[in-house]
Amino acid sequence: MVAWSAGAVLPFVRGAATPSAGNPFPDSLLPYALELRLLGAGGSAAAIAITARAWALTDREAGLLFLLTATIYGALTWVGTREANFVARAAAPVAAALAATGSFLLLGDGAARWYVVAALGAACLHGGRSPRFEGLQWVGHGLFALLAIGILTEVVRSDVPFEAIDWSHITGLAAAVAASSLIAQARIRFLYRLGAHLLVLVWLAEHFSVVSDGSEWVTVAWGVYGAALLLAAIEAGRRRGAYLVRAQALAASALGLAVLKLLLVDLAQVSSLVRIPLFLGFGLALIAVSAFFQRSTRGTTRG
Repeated sequence: MVAWSAGAVLPFVRGAATPSAGNPFPDSLLPYALELRLLGAGGSAAAIAITARAWALTDREAGLLFLLTATIYGALTWVGTREANFVARAAAPVAAALAATGSFLLLGDGAARWYVVAALGAACLHGGRSPRFEGLQWVGHGLFALLAIGILTEVVRSDVPFEAIDWSHITGLAAAVAASSLIAQARIRFLYRLGAHLLVLVWLAEHFSVVSDGSEWVTVAWGVYGAALLLAAIEAGRRRGAYLVRAQALAASALGLAVLKLLLVDLAQVSSLVRIPLFLGFGLALIAVSAFFQRSTRGTTRG
């Protein structure tokens, strides 16, 4: 407690006691805000980990300690934000990181932890838009990266499709795409959407591959997803009066992947009785999408 208080909390207390909107150490070799975050998050996490090891605490008990510590940093953030204060911009990410870690440990292996991770990630991206909480967006990036790792891990080890945790993953991806609109940098915003798109394709492939003995349902799932994404992109572009080129490219990649799989894999595995309606069905679906595209993009400019 003494080591944690002196090393991880004292700099924040001193900063809150002497309010300053500017960086008190602008010439430091390591940015002072980064020093504060490393001391706060790293020092607190190390102290709690050592405590949990020494006292043989469960994940739930360690999670409660993380939440208690996050509350302390949250209080420091509240004190600092009553006036523009440099320390608040460092205390807020520490509180968010510790709260996310505590929630993750406290909720165990169920689906609820991923709902909380996605919600906290979106909240951090929203809060990071304020200059007073600079750095908070990086906690949001880390939480959505953790969600991606969790999805890939579950895909590898799970053999039962459409469990509650699977739906929490796909909901988390939808939250990531929605929260990406809060990101100012266009490149990072597109990386969010590209990553979510790839993970959705992986998620569909994994869960629909066990629906039947063959993999034709994966092709159908990719096709339906790609068509729905394309129609949504066209409709959104029509309302804005501009082509959403990147969104349409992502949709086209899903449709192209479905068509390639249909031609190279599925048609060789099914009987002639199934092959003909399957091929015709996909052809008619693509014609319908093309017709809708032509009708909806009249008068729309490229943007």
